[in-house]
Amino acid sequence: MSNKAVIIDGVRSPIGTKGSPMIGMRSDEIAGQVIKGLLDRNKELDVNLIEDVSLGCAFPEGPTGMLVARGASILAGIPETAAANVINRYCGSAMTSLHMISSAIEAGDIEVGIAGGVEDMFTIPQGGFAPDFNVKLAEEDYYISMGEGAELLADELDISREEQEEFSFSSHDKAVAARDAGKFDNEIVPITLEDGTVIDKDSGPRTPDKEKIKSLNPAFRADGTVTAATSSPFQLELQQC
Repeated sequence: MSNKAVIIDGVRSPIGTKGSPMIGMRSDEIAGQVIKGLLDRNKELDVNLIEDVSLGCAFPEGPTGMLVARGASILAGIPETAAANVINRYCGSAMTSLHMISSAIEAGDIEVGIAGGVEDMFTIPQGGFAPDFNVKLAEEDYYISMGEGAELLADELDISREEQEEFSFSSHDKAVAARDAGKFDNEIVPITLEDGTVIDKDSGPRTPDKEKIKSLNPAFRADGTVTAATSSPFQLELQQC
């Protein structure tokens, strides 16, 4: 009989955006607190049974380098007998970590594992600290940003700027309403800063200033339709399950 992988819990840190008190805190410290929070709310799990910790990370450099999954698990109090790995599949990195842990359980290689993702888009520049581009790949448009990709999709699918902005307004309104109603509270592990300040709410969602949003210039192409208001924000966060 084959093994069956089951997710028993899932948590995350608050999402820190520009101006958040979390900015400047090390990613491995945040990751360690989130893993510790996950273990604290599942005390029936013997930490000695954890055999692998996998974290997805698009740019495993700087504070997310040096096998951040291993460092975070040690900070969380997981025994050194547990292995660790870091996976890069860009925006699909954390999901790939989940797939790896699930597959390892179903294959009988391990019985208990932790999967998640970690990213620090403030400390680590886009492209990493020392990007080295291949000219041939550049000529094939291999190096394309998410914003440029959004512009291509907007052209291909005929999505107007007005439609993008209306979606953005709706998205923020829903997120603010959900946050204020406490719908994210059960999934967020509060993060304690060095000065003792506790962060337990996302700083990302906010009530849209519609007139300001409509006045913004395109962010990626002079004649484009994607602006800073309809793009993904820079974030600092850690997710675990």
